[in-house]
Amino acid sequence: MNGDYTQTQSDSDRQWAREKSAPRDQPPASVPGVDLVDFLGDGAFGEVWIGVDNNTGRRVAVKFFARRQDVAWAGLASEVEKLVLLSNDRRIVQLLKVGWQTDPPYYVMEYVDSGSLEDDLQRNGPWPAAAAAELFVELAKALQHAHGKGVLHCDLKPANVLLDHDHRPRVCDFGQSRLARETKPALGTFFFMAPEQASLEATPDVRWDVWGLGAILYACLTGHPPYWSFEADRRLRAAKGLEERLACYREILAEARPLQLDRQARVDRRLASIVERCLERDPRRRFANIQEVLDALEQRAAEQRRRPLVLLGGVAPLVLVLITALFAYRGMRGAVESADRALTQRVRKSNEFAAQFVAARVTADLEKYFTSVEQRAADGRLLEAVQEAIEAWEEVQEAQSGNKAPAVAFPDHPRRKALQQLMESWMEDAALPQVASWFVCGPDGTQLAAAFDRPTAPTIGHNFAWRTYFHGGTQDLPRGSQPSHHLEQTQISALMKSTATNTWKVAVSTPLRDPRSQRFLGVVAVTFEIGRFITFFDQRNAAESRFAVLVDGRKGPYYGVILQHPLYQRWRSQQGSLPEDLTDLRIDLESVRSAMGVNYRDPLADRPLGAAFRRSWIAALADVRLPRHRDEAARDSGLVVLVQEDHDTAVAPVVQLEADMRREGLLAAGLISITVLMAWYLVLRRLADSAGGTRHGAGPRRDSSMS
Repeated sequence: MNGDYTQTQSDSDRQWAREKSAPRDQPPASVPGVDLVDFLGDGAFGEVWIGVDNNTGRRVAVKFFARRQDVAWAGLASEVEKLVLLSNDRRIVQLLKVGWQTDPPYYVMEYVDSGSLEDDLQRNGPWPAAAAAELFVELAKALQHAHGKGVLHCDLKPANVLLDHDHRPRVCDFGQSRLARETKPALGTFFFMAPEQASLEATPDVRWDVWGLGAILYACLTGHPPYWSFEADRRLRAAKGLEERLACYREILAEARPLQLDRQARVDRRLASIVERCLERDPRRRFANIQEVLDALEQRAAEQRRRPLVLLGGVAPLVLVLITALFAYRGMRGAVESADRALTQRVRKSNEFAAQFVAARVTADLEKYFTSVEQRAADGRLLEAVQEAIEAWEEVQEAQSGNKAPAVAFPDHPRRKALQQLMESWMEDAALPQVASWFVCGPDGTQLAAAFDRPTAPTIGHNFAWRTYFHGGTQDLPRGSQPSHHLEQTQISALMKSTATNTWKVAVSTPLRDPRSQRFLGVVAVTFEIGRFITFFDQRNAAESRFAVLVDGRKGPYYGVILQHPLYQRWRSQQGSLPEDLTDLRIDLESVRSAMGVNYRDPLADRPLGAAFRRSWIAALADVRLPRHRDEAARDSGLVVLVQEDHDTAVAPVVQLEADMRREGLLAAGLISITVLMAWYLVLRRLADSAGGTRHGAGPRRDSSMS
C-alpha cells in the first residue's frame, strides 16, 4: 500500500543485504526434508521461499536470514522466541521448524495460500463495512492472545496479515515484535505506526498495536492508510536519513486534520468512532488495550442485534411521538424564545459597541473645549488683560471699603474693557461651535468679563466662587460661599440649567496663573449646552428604532438626569423651550446595569409627544472619558451614553420564524409518514437479510507467505 515501508534498516544496509542474498534462481541454502520450489519475495533481513514438505506434501514458507551473521542470529532468535510463545493460535501463522546451524539460518512457517490483505486491497479495493468489522474482530482476538503472552507485534499493516482459503486473517512477521518487558524501540511502517512509536528513544507500548489495528481497518474501509496523502508521502521520501524521516512523520501526523471515517467510507458512526479512537494521535485518548477494543466491538454488535426489535417494539412509535412533540413545542415556543434571546443578546452587544462609539465622539467634542480653554489661558494678551481687570476690581473694592462711591462702576471701568473685548471676539470664533458663553473670574471668584450668545441678566461683578468651575469640586456649594480652595486643572463643571431654554449647560474651565510668579489669577471658562453637540444616527427618525441618550452619571443631586434625548429636540422645534418637569427626568442607571439593558422603559414615554417611545427597549451604557491628555486617574467625566433600540424591531425576524415553523409543522407530518414507512422497510429488510451479511469476495488469488 501507499507508504508501506518499515523503518528497520538504512538504505545502504538494505542494498548490502540484497547484494549478499543468493540469486533468485536458487535458494540461499537447502532445508532438510523440504523441497524449495519457488521464490516468494525478499525483505529487510533476507528472503522467503515456498517449499513442499517431503513427508506430508504440505506447502510451507521458508524464511532465510541472509544478512550479516551476528544480526541474522539475533533477528532469528528474537522472532522465534515470540513465535514459540504464540503457538497453537489459529489466527497467527505458526512456526514449524528452525535451522539454527545453516548458513544463512532460517525457519519454516505455515504457508497461507490466499495472499496478504495488502494484495487483496490492491486487487479488489476497500471492503464492505460488515466484512471489515469481522476482520477487525479476528485481528483483535489474535493480538489479545499475543498480548496475553507478553508479545507486542509493533509492525501491524495489511502486508503482515495473510488470508487463508476461508478469507480469515492470520497475523505474521514478528520481526519487529517486542516482549512487554523489553524497552528496546521498534520501528514500524509509516502511517501504520503510532506517532509516539516513531522515535529511536520510544519504549514499546500496547497502544502501538491498538493504533496498528485501527490503521488496518481504516485501510480496509478506505483503500489507504490513515492520515496518508500524496503530499505527505512526498515529504517523507524527500527526508534524508532515518531520524529526519521519523521527525517528518511525527510532524505530518501533528498537522493532519482529525479523521472523519464515516464521511470517507460507507460505515456506521459507531464503527467509525471505534476506529478513530484507535487512531487518536494522543495515546492517552486511545484505547488502553486490545480488550477495550473488543468490548467496544461487542457493544456495537449487540446494538445492531437489538436494533430491529427495538425499532419494532417501541422506538419507532416513540420517535413518532417525540418528533410530533418536538416540532410542536420547539416550533411554537422554544425556537421563538431562543431566537428572541439570541437576537436580544446580539442587539445588546451591538448597542454596547455603539454606545462606546458615541462616548468616544463625546470625548472628541470635549477635547475641543479643553484644548481651547487651555490655549487661551496661555495667551499673554489674556493674562495681561486679566491683571488689568483685577486691578480695576480692587480699585472699586477699595473705594467701597472706604465708604466712597467708585469713580466709575466696575462694568464700565476702562481697565476692564480690553478683557471684555477679548471675550466678545472669542464668541465669534467659528472653530468652536455651540458656545453659550465665555467668561473670566478673578482670584476671589468675581466675574471680571463675560460674553453670551443671547441676551441675559448682568453677571459682571457677581461672585461665583461657589460654582464647581471655580473651586474645582464635584458639586456646587451654597450660593455665596467662599471656598478656601480653587481650581487646579482643567475640568468639566457640574450641571447648570439654562434660564432661557431650560436645557442643561456645563462649563469647561482652567486656572489662570501669572507666568512669572505662578500666582493664581482666576479661571477662564467656556459654557455650552451639553446635549446639543451629541450626534448619533439620524435623530429625526430616532424614535423609530435606535438612538442615543446622554445622562449625568456623577453622584450628587443630578445623578441620572437626562441631558440629551431625541424628544428634547422635537419639543424645542415645536415649543421653543423645554418644560421644567421634562428636564428633571432621570434614568435609574443601576437598574439598567443590573438588568443587562433588557426590557428598558424610557422615562419620557409618558410625557407629551413621547408616545412613540412607549415601548420595550434594549439598552447599553458606556462611560464618557475626559480628553486623553488628562491624568488617567481623573479621566472619568461622569457622563454616560445610553444607546437604546426597540425590542420589537430587533426581533422582527422571530415573527417570520413563527410562520416558518408552521410550514415545518406540515413538513413534520410528512416526515412522520416517511419515518413509519422506513421503519417497516428496515424491519422487513433485516428479517430478509442473512445473518452473516454480505461477504467480501476473495477475488483472484496469488500465492503468498510471510514477508
